[in-house]
Amino acid sequence: MFKASFESAGNFIKIVDALATIIDVATFKVSPTGLMLKAMDPSHVAMVDLQLSKDAFTEFNCDNELPIRINLTDLNRFMKRGAASDALELSLDQQTNKLKIKFKKGKSTRTFSLGLLTEDEEEEIPTPNIDFNAKFSLNTDELQRAIKDAQIIGDYITFIISEETLTLEASGDSGEVTIEFEEFTDPPTIKGKQSSIYSLEYLADIIKAGSVSGTVHVEFSSEMPIQFEFPLENEGKIKYFLAPRVEEEEEEEAEEKAVAKAGTKKKSQAVEEEESEEEEIEEESELDEE
Repeated sequence: MFKASFESAGNFIKIVDALATIIDVATFKVSPTGLMLKAMDPSHVAMVDLQLSKDAFTEFNCDNELPIRINLTDLNRFMKRGAASDALELSLDQQTNKLKIKFKKGKSTRTFSLGLLTEDEEEEIPTPNIDFNAKFSLNTDELQRAIKDAQIIGDYITFIISEETLTLEASGDSGEVTIEFEEFTDPPTIKGKQSSIYSLEYLADIIKAGSVSGTVHVEFSSEMPIQFEFPLENEGKIKYFLAPRVEEEEEEEAEEKAVAKAGTKKKSQAVEEEESEEEEIEEESELDEE
């Protein structure tokens, strides 16, 4: 059996929302020690690792390890029907193969049932074992603000760190933006200058986890994945890994822009030639009339 409850649903609602922005379908693994989830996005660009110990719940009962495979988009839709102050109860009905979601407020109880998906024979996703050269911690609100600043400029952001200064840079057709951090929540560890480029679209989704954590621990190395760890209460955490933008992708994008620019230029030249021909025809017509 499995049954778990929260006195207030707020944090779990936010956790599910943070997961659903990256992952479509995933398997929660519940056991007597708690709940965990590890999954990759469909493009295999980002990975999420959630760990909640049984102490994170108001009540937690689980006899043995159970897989609960669900559509996170559907779960997120159901979770958003609850209020942050509602009491939340999760339970597994093994007879109907459904996850029961109960929101309680006073004498009112609302129950949703979400059908489980067939458990696929999927390979175990290993956690990347990387010794990163740069490790630091930031206030999540400040990092979220920086990501939003960069989003209005471009599609990618460059993380640069050296001599205890973190610089985030983004550029695009409309301009450029530079954000510098010289103060960290913990003393940073830096092994030489590090620089790498990451997708702002994914980062905007990842930083949503900041709604349940005031601090984010960041680790990265030049042209390597970046790791974001959001600590939760009672030894819980949400960890994300995001692949860097590789040089090959930059070259392909530059080629696409060059082709598009050349096509625009060629079209412009064709229009000019057509207009010139029309002018010549008009001049010849005028001469004929004379």
